[in-house]
Amino acid sequence: MVNSQNNISNAAGVSPKPTGVLAADLLVVDELITIPAPAELAQTSGNLNDRYTQLEEMLDRLLTSKGMERGGKISITDEEFKELSSAVSGLPGKMEAGGSTADILTTVKHLRGDEVKVDFLGIAGSDDSNDKLIVEDLHKNGIALEPGATAGASSAMSFIFTHPDGKRTTSFLLMSSGVTISGFKISLAFPG
Repeated sequence: MVNSQNNISNAAGVSPKPTGVLAADLLVVDELITIPAPAELAQTSGNLNDRYTQLEEMLDRLLTSKGMERGGKISITDEEFKELSSAVSGLPGKMEAGGSTADILTTVKHLRGDEVKVDFLGIAGSDDSNDKLIVEDLHKNGIALEPGATAGASSAMSFIFTHPDGKRTTSFLLMSSGVTISGFKISLAFPG
């Protein structure tokens, strides 16, 4: 039986307790950058055209150095992250809270509403605007972050570049490895 608020209830009209979901994964802030096609670039100012060309050259060098091609996912160093940050600074783009598990949990929460209680075990800092974006996005979507914003921690960052041919290259900078929370040391190790 479904009542007018779309809540499921049993035959006696009593709503069951919410189902609980606990998931753990990386919390990521994605910076989405679309690289215009050559025809579009030709219509832009010289400076913007040059910056996109330099960005593509930088990405190609980075991918080649890691034995990868466009359309792949790579882990980058702090230095590579700084170079990419400088290259994309001021270019049109969009910042989003990301991470595949967080995206799935948000969908589950939207589909099931109050029928499901969602907790996310993940590390987000308390000082950085990127971490605030993640914490606010989870809260807005009714997802509890455990252990909550943590001083000294920082979320992972990624640049997602959409190339004119439609391929998407993702570069990750992992954060928060070695953070200690209530006696537990969080260590991240990824092949790569």
